[in-house]
Amino acid sequence: MSLYPDSSQRREWVLTPTQLAQRRSNGASRYAQEILLSNPAVLPTDIMTDHEQYQLFSYYQRRISEYGSAFSLPIGVVGTAVVFFKRFYLNRTVMDEDPRLIAVSALLLATKAEEAHIRVSDLAKTTAISTELLLKFEQILLDGISFHLKVHTPFRAVQGLVNLIPDLSKSEMKNRIELADIEVMNALYTDAIFLYTPSQIALACVERTASNLSSPAPGKDIFSMVLERSQNREDADKLKAIVKTINEIIDESVNSSSKGDLDEFRKLKNKRDQCRNLFRDPTSDFAKSQLVQIDEARNAERLEKHKQADNTMCLFQTELQATVSVGIADDNEEFVIKTAEVKRRRINTRSSNAG
Repeated sequence: MSLYPDSSQRREWVLTPTQLAQRRSNGASRYAQEILLSNPAVLPTDIMTDHEQYQLFSYYQRRISEYGSAFSLPIGVVGTAVVFFKRFYLNRTVMDEDPRLIAVSALLLATKAEEAHIRVSDLAKTTAISTELLLKFEQILLDGISFHLKVHTPFRAVQGLVNLIPDLSKSEMKNRIELADIEVMNALYTDAIFLYTPSQIALACVERTASNLSSPAPGKDIFSMVLERSQNREDADKLKAIVKTINEIIDESVNSSSKGDLDEFRKLKNKRDQCRNLFRDPTSDFAKSQLVQIDEARNAERLEKHKQADNTMCLFQTELQATVSVGIADDNEEFVIKTAEVKRRRINTRSSNAG
């Protein structure tokens, strides 16, 4: 089992707020460059604002839960899919690849990563997306997340923390875990997964659940227990501050989230389609022409390599033949010299005998 401290998630996907903003800025800059080439008719006023992009992004990341519910998938699978979705758009905008296709592809990929397989054809039918397109975007998603398939979500840590709470019956424990898992999903819809560790998020969600219970809340006891296990007061104060910040992030997300007006969503989707990056839309004629050019360039490169290999082989054969010829000539010359020497010795011997 992969341990979080040594994981790709810890190395590549936990960032500072500055790094987080920089990645998104880089994605926006790349879009601005590519849209000039792929869809020059798009005017600056046609491009979605940051707020509009966030609204569309938020809508589709929450749709993943609905897709998962249609197949009765475990919450851990849905959580992994949401993380895949968020990772992908950390370096892109929703005006690049279609967020609906990426959302469904993220769920498909999560079922494989978490070994909760469903039929691709069933998912394609439920979401009205062709199997071919779904598999194509699954590959695009894989490339976009650098093939980092292991996701450490807070769900397992939640179970561990709740199990430590004393005097809970099995039904109370199950209820506490389910409530905390809902809070974990609320956290996954925010940037918390990019800023904090899964265990920190889990602790905040367990403490948050305890705070919302009307009955005495042993969850606060477990929160105190964790703080007491900190090596020093400074660590405890730091952890308290982190948990407080995570809860504030969740509060802000929950209070601002809404299903929104369907007409408003359609307007956002239409605007996105009008300013979409054709370079990153594999169904567009522009992208297809780019692929043809790439294939032609690759074929030309392969042909050039074959020519170079043939030339190298011809040169090698020529040099080998020349070497063999020289060797034969040297051997012949040596034979002639030796023959002449033998004849000279015979003549000298005859002369001596005659004398």
